[in-house]
Amino acid sequence: MSDELAAILSVIAIWSIAVVTPGPNTLIVAHTTMSQGRAVAARLVVGTLAATAGWVVFGLFGLTALVAAAPDALAVGKVVGGAYLAYLGIRLLWKTRQRRAFEPNPADAPPLAHPFRVGFLTNATNPKTAAFIASIFVASFPAHPEPWLDAVVLAIMLTMSASWYAIMMVVLGRPTFARAYRRARVWIDRAAGAIFLGFGVRLATAD
Repeated sequence: MSDELAAILSVIAIWSIAVVTPGPNTLIVAHTTMSQGRAVAARLVVGTLAATAGWVVFGLFGLTALVAAAPDALAVGKVVGGAYLAYLGIRLLWKTRQRRAFEPNPADAPPLAHPFRVGFLTNATNPKTAAFIASIFVASFPAHPEPWLDAVVLAIMLTMSASWYAIMMVVLGRPTFARAYRRARVWIDRAAGAIFLGFGVRLATAD
């Protein structure tokens, strides 16, 4: 087996676990699909994938070297990313204060006035994603990889992410899930807000 093939298989194995592990991206896609439907969720997913592509390219072209040269960059990124996630959580919690528990219309569900931007920023402001992706490449890539390996790995990671989000949107976008969401909407939104707030605080205060 060539070094490049071994690297590809390693990336597939690690990323397949990472992409389905619950986190900010998974939560925002699930919440958006159930609250505002697949069309809005699809625009959010495009933003999420755009940020993923940016992190992958950044990782492939020297994230590790940057962090080594400027150790404080990751710490600053954690604070900024944590603050944004906490903002999303607080906004969700605030908007549920006066909402009726069985309000039927989901069109005003926060925080998605701009789905692409929210999806992009939720992913782009999480430096743990950057560190994780960089660690995959450091652990998996040969010392002198073929030039085509970067493009193949980028395509694989984006395809895997898009496939998982598509599955989520198909399953969670079914009318049964939508009706269940509307019935328990306030409590689901409060739970989502609390989780986002927890993610943000944990990220901002992590060593």
